[in-house]
Amino acid sequence: MKLMKKIKIKRFIILLFLSFIFSTTYLNANSLNNLVVLETLNSQDRFEYSGFFINKSSIPIYNISVRFVAKGKNGEVVEARSVSLLNDKNYPLKPGERLNFSFVIDSNPKKIYTKKLYFYN
Repeated sequence: MKLMKKIKIKRFIILLFLSFIFSTTYLNANSLNNLVVLETLNSQDRFEYSGFFINKSSIPIYNISVRFVAKGKNGEVVEARSVSLLNDKNYPLKPGERLNFSFVIDSNPKKIYTKKLYFYN
């Protein structure tokens, strides 16, 4: 009986974790579905965005950036940040290549009421 209870608790925890992961993933960040971003809280209680971009075109990409805009309770902009995803190590992004990225937002999550990510290439 205790074994069945432990199994049910483990299943519940796994389902809860998976539902959290799926609810914080932006799978349709652009119309091509070649960008996936996961939002988490890091150990310093700051939003951290991690993900990847795949160049599905037939030409190299020379500019990729993500813009984060956070607004407060009254609609004021708390933080706006643009992050270029290409640097000397991965420039340009060739056709079929995958680019992994990660960046952290400086604002306190308790002061953020709405947030959006914009993708540009």
